[in-house]
Amino acid sequence: MATTAVSGPEPLSKTYLKDFDWKVQVMLGSDKIATKTSVPNLVLSLTLAKQDGSSEDVQLELTQEDLDHLLSELHKSQRVVKALKV
Repeated sequence: MATTAVSGPEPLSKTYLKDFDWKVQVMLGSDKIATKTSVPNLVLSLTLAKQDGSSEDVQLELTQEDLDHLLSELHKSQRVVKALKV
């Protein structure tokens, strides 16, 4: 089995979150939907910085269910990272 000496933590990705913005949009109705609705969606805008100095804008639209799932997964990831630091 080969082993490799590591001088410090290596980043998993050279891309990182530079900035973000969010807003809530509510659809009150649509010409494609016969009945009126009131569905809130979160619009999350992310600016990702890359190693080469460029940036990328990513926009996500999440329902309440999608947001709950995302937050749950982020909490799981946070627990794993904390366990690795020990």
